[in-house]
Amino acid sequence: MTPYDAKLAELAGKVGQTYLTYGSRSVQEFNISARQAAEVTIDGASMEAKADRAMNKAVNSFQYDGDLVQDVENEKVKIEDVKEEDLPQDLKKLPLAERKKEIDKRIAERVKIRAEILELSKKREIFLSDERKKLGRQNGFDSAVADALREQLLRKGIK
Repeated sequence: MTPYDAKLAELAGKVGQTYLTYGSRSVQEFNISARQAAEVTIDGASMEAKADRAMNKAVNSFQYDGDLVQDVENEKVKIEDVKEEDLPQDLKKLPLAERKKEIDKRIAERVKIRAEILELSKKREIFLSDERKKLGRQNGFDSAVADALREQLLRKGIK
């Protein structure tokens, strides 16, 4: 475990709180149920796994199926094109301009959280690298994962 894992796990949870499912009622119910099952699974995971999950949430722009916030952010849909009956309850009662504000607010929140996750993940990677050096472990699974993560960050333009 690193000094950064708990904060990364907390931030992953905050990203999840910006989720808004949409679609038919049955699709929304399925997505909510699937998301809750995933949360139960991750609750039992190690702190290290939770920290890794945070990093995945930061670099993966297609994290959630049926997430209105993600789909608007990725320009897959426009909020004004979503049928009212396909909106989550929270948005149905809002006029279009307020719906857009709410989605924009959640997108901005995600961007901020992702930036924080990336910054902490860099510090975490340095910490893990230093620990491996102290222990004389330069090879093995952890190193391969660290190298893959570093490579993924570079592909995303993150140094």
